[in-house]
Parts: sequence; C-alpha cells; structure tokens
Amino acid sequence: MSKQRIFVPPNIARLMSPEDRKTHGILTPEEESAQTNLTLEREIHHQFGGWLYRHGFEDYYHSDPVRRPTIKAGLPDFGIYRDSRILFVEIKVRPNGLSPAQEEVFQRMGRAGNVILVCYSYEEATQATAKFFNLL
Repeated sequence: MSKQRIFVPPNIARLMSPEDRKTHGILTPEEESAQTNLTLEREIHHQFGGWLYRHGFEDYYHSDPVRRPTIKAGLPDFGIYRDSRILFVEIKVRPNGLSPAQEEVFQRMGRAGNVILVCYSYEEATQATAKFFNLL
C-alpha cells in the first residue's frame, strides 16, 4: 500500500512546522528546489568520477555532497593528482554558489598557488580537467 501524497499550497506549507511537513511528506518549494539541486549535483559527481576512472586517474579524493563530509569544511569536492600536478574541482548547480567557508579556503589555497575550478556541469568539469592535464 503506497502512501498518498497530499497537495498543500506553497503558502500553507510555509506556515507548517518542519516536523508536521516531514510527517506528511510535504516540502516547501524552496525545500523541493534544494533537494532537486542536491540530486543533480550528486549525479554530476558520479558522472565526473566515472570520467576520471575511464581516463586513468587513480589518485583523487572525492567528497559526496549527500553524505556527511569526511574532509575539512570548505575544501573542494575533488582533488585530482597526476604527474606531480594537482587540480581541485568544486561542482555546483546553479543558482548555488560557494559557501563563506569555501570562499575563504579557496582564496587561501589560490594564494598558495593551487588551481581551484568551480564547475557548473559535467561537460565543464571534464573539459577543464582534460585541458589542465593536457589530455586534449
């Protein structure tokens, strides 16, 4: 037996307590948008990780956007190492931007000479990585 989804107008959903919304499976438009963006970002992560594997990148770290982070807050999603070079890649889905912690860490890493890219699509991430590591 499946649970029937209840339609609640957005203005009413916003007035409900988070506990009541959770109990009834109701999301505000903002929560639904954030959930969709997180799902899309995770999909781009998986695609990019697969691309790295197919192109022989054995040494990289990856922080899953859905799970509790195991790396320091503010670090980029990917750190990719090859031939004594390192590229850091942060995956974002528009309209999302960098958090204050990320801005601080990225500026500090950039001042130290590291290359950090913020990519908004799978294509952008793969093209930039291929260019950085001279795969083109």
